[in-house]
Amino acid sequence: SLESAKEEGVVGQPLESWITCYVDAEEKDLLDKNREHLASIFNVSGVTVSLLSEYRDEIHPFSSKQEKIVISVSKSSFSKCPRCWLFVKENNDDEICKRCINAL
Repeated sequence: SLESAKEEGVVGQPLESWITCYVDAEEKDLLDKNREHLASIFNVSGVTVSLLSEYRDEIHPFSSKQEKIVISVSKSSFSKCPRCWLFVKENNDDEICKRCINAL
């Protein structure tokens, strides 16, 4: 799904992406507990975890479907941090993100 989004020009690089994982309730609880690591595991700017029953094929053209999981890729709507290049919601155009502020 990420490769399809890149080929179609929706995203140019993985960090421009935001992923939504649609899973069953049991898997959702597990992923929610490890949410802070998911973006770095997928090498994207952010990950949302939702229930599989909420997935709608017509809304998510760039999706990878397996038996118990659907991963949907979209372009992040947030601003890019000029230091780490992550697209995160607390960013304002030229300001670095909270993660970078904490690292400095």
